[in-house]
Amino acid sequence: MDANGTGHFLFLGEADWGRCHEAEDGPSLAELWAAGARPAVVYDGQREDLTLRRLPFVFPGKGAAVLGPADRRGAARDRYGTWYWIDPTRRGLLVNSSGSGATTAFWPPEGQAAEPCAGPLTGFEPVATAAPATPQELSGAAVTEDGQLVVGGTEPAGLLVFDLQSGGPPDFLPWPDTVPFAPFDLAARAGGGVYVLDREHHRYWELDRAFQVVRYRPEPPPHTASGGFEAVGPEPGPDLARPCPQPRPVTADDATGLDAGTDPVALDATADGTVLLLFRAPAAGASTVRAYRHGAPTGPPVATEGPGGAPSAAGHDLALLPGPAGARYRLFVADAAGDQAFEFALDLTGPVIRLEPVETYCPMRLFGGKGLVSAGGEVHYDFADRWLPLAALPHHRYTGAGTVVTGRLDSGEPGCVWHRLLLDACLPPETGLRVFSSAADHPGDLDLAVDWAAEPVPYPRGDGTEQPYARTGGYRTWELAFQHATGRHLRLRLELTGNGRATPRVRAVRAYCPRFSYLTHYLPAVYRSDPASASFLDRFLANFEGVFTSVEDRIAAVQALFDPRSTPPEAVDWLGRWFELAMDPAWDEPKRRLMVRHAMTFFQWRGTVRGLRTALALAIEERADESLFSDAPSRCALRTRIVERYQVRRTGGAWRPPAGADALHRLYADALRAAGITAPEGTRFPLRPPGPLGDPAAAVWHTVAREALGFLPEPEQAPAWRDFLSRRYPRPAALNAAYGLGGAAAITSYNQVLQPAELPASEPALTDWFEFQSVVLPRARTAHRFSVLLPVPAGRGPGDVDPGADAAARAAQAELVRRVVELEKPAHTVFDVRFYWEAFRLGEARLGLDSLVDLGSRSPNLLTEAVLGRSYLGESLLTDPLTHRRCP
Repeated sequence: MDANGTGHFLFLGEADWGRCHEAEDGPSLAELWAAGARPAVVYDGQREDLTLRRLPFVFPGKGAAVLGPADRRGAARDRYGTWYWIDPTRRGLLVNSSGSGATTAFWPPEGQAAEPCAGPLTGFEPVATAAPATPQELSGAAVTEDGQLVVGGTEPAGLLVFDLQSGGPPDFLPWPDTVPFAPFDLAARAGGGVYVLDREHHRYWELDRAFQVVRYRPEPPPHTASGGFEAVGPEPGPDLARPCPQPRPVTADDATGLDAGTDPVALDATADGTVLLLFRAPAAGASTVRAYRHGAPTGPPVATEGPGGAPSAAGHDLALLPGPAGARYRLFVADAAGDQAFEFALDLTGPVIRLEPVETYCPMRLFGGKGLVSAGGEVHYDFADRWLPLAALPHHRYTGAGTVVTGRLDSGEPGCVWHRLLLDACLPPETGLRVFSSAADHPGDLDLAVDWAAEPVPYPRGDGTEQPYARTGGYRTWELAFQHATGRHLRLRLELTGNGRATPRVRAVRAYCPRFSYLTHYLPAVYRSDPASASFLDRFLANFEGVFTSVEDRIAAVQALFDPRSTPPEAVDWLGRWFELAMDPAWDEPKRRLMVRHAMTFFQWRGTVRGLRTALALAIEERADESLFSDAPSRCALRTRIVERYQVRRTGGAWRPPAGADALHRLYADALRAAGITAPEGTRFPLRPPGPLGDPAAAVWHTVAREALGFLPEPEQAPAWRDFLSRRYPRPAALNAAYGLGGAAAITSYNQVLQPAELPASEPALTDWFEFQSVVLPRARTAHRFSVLLPVPAGRGPGDVDPGADAAARAAQAELVRRVVELEKPAHTVFDVRFYWEAFRLGEARLGLDSLVDLGSRSPNLLTEAVLGRSYLGESLLTDPLTHRRCP
């Protein structure tokens, strides 16, 4: 509702548009979409707008099919990217090596010349000898999972099998003379072996990895020597396929027969053993695809019609690619005109296959007709002596026109004068949008009305949407004033038109009512005495009302400017300046709004570890969300570690004060004796090294101090010792009582206290000395110091990225972090910036928080090269600058 009290009806989203109709008395658009119908108007869920239905782009080529089965030649690719195909004479094989990229003769049969080719043989050599019997004509090729190239041949009929791993001449597997066999197309079989299409005799064969025919009908079990039958396994059911238990002569019944009168031209197979066959189209209409499983069809043939019923003409070949999930595949059918391929979503989950056309344009440039081949996760087609991947191009076509009829809109006011219609839409050149209205006070009159009144053509508003401070997402707001809509109930009809290459896009429609008339509210009645002039004046003043109302709405909704969630993008920085926020110009809009929204919380945390971590997450993390300011921050806020030095602890030693000083003395004496140093009875552990650095006794003292105490005792700390005791014992008398000091030994002032020159004997004094040396002194030494550890993913080692580029990026990131920390840290603190491998770190792991069991930071492949002035000692390795090999 605007400032004048005028409300509106809104159409926004798929649910609202789905309640509309394509025809006045027809089903709703939602019902048409759910039933799989193809109305002229559809809803684009990705862009969230209403648009004309897309059509496949059919290349306006030669018009008649120019490729036929005679143009098909077998082709296949091995796992290394080398291509093999039959030459134009059908008597030899050509190869395009993945190493050299040259096309050469691969296998000319003995006694016959190979196809001429330019240049010497590269990567492949002609075989020295050929098989004794060689086919006179080749057709069909496939590379099995075992790395064997299988080629079909006739006269004599059989298969040529090349071992691509060890090389050498092919093995010829002859077909029985009693069984007609004319291979036309081959496809690799999951688990090894091939499928062979015999187009001439309307059947296909399945051969296992040993190239034995797989039979689908049950065989009688063989007789045993005793005259009984030998059990060979479970009897096959209707969906159970098993090879013959023992070799026997091959018969025509072992193949899967195809319907008579059809023209099979291609086959391919899925990983679960489903065989897909393409049948050539008749004189008119589309080709058909049929699936077979275990030698039996799984349903009727399905036509390969493109989106909107566009035929794919006579299909020339097909290829399969695994789909996104389950038994869904991507099926590509090459048009026999040789200009493009059509893509389909193939669903094999049900008892009957389903083909859903995909609205993509897959052109083929100078397609030679050898065939489509799926390899390496892509579909390829032949181009001269090369094979190119099939690519989908954004070349769209749309229906020329479409109609949307809304339901009945009830204003609740008899004789209502409907005010304005606003549309958030995108209308490219040569597209249009017309609006028609029908209004009546009684709903029955509205349903019987057949005349639609044409409203003015919408025009784009110069100041954007009429909604105050609203964002239209790149859509312009188009407006018209109703001229003929008077009545309580209203229906609208939108007519979308395009030129076939572009479509109007309508995101939202708002119909305002009733009209706030300046003529009625602000002018004397004399201006309404003549109906004709009053109508004109009312519509004329509506122009000013539309301008002034937008201004009034902005004033009434000014509070939206002060909310970071609703303020316009251009006002976010202005709102941030209220808090003196310095935001990075590289931040995107959501991060800016997040920062402004939580500015007060951020200021409360300033100077704390949480504030530093939040500032760094905003500065260096790509994704920042509300969890940064929640009680449980997200992982992106925890990846940057702030380590305060005083909180770092070394693992404790083997000795503790309750064990007594004598236990530490014995440990020291035993260590001296173990090192071959004389240690008389009564040897005591000194608080200072017994000799200069390098002396054997001093080395033993350092070892015992680190392993037993966990630290090296520090002398000459008398002021700190007195301060520690004065805070622990508020009065000297309390210290005397705890230490058992009396008489002349008792103290009256803490100035009389001296730091122990030797290990105290009493347990209270020993405990105080131990805590002073292990806790108080390290904290005082590391107070107000912290380290900022920036994460480096464990996968980004020296071998993964360019070392120079990676080092430069880390240096730039470290410099940015230093500037941010200097702004946010307390003034009296000192810090340094380092990187850590975001993996499990023994010695510095934060168990239970974000530990990752992976390579440790000392792993050689995670160590970067040491650079003077940039690396820390012990964190990198020395390498040769030329070879990047580790120096000895």
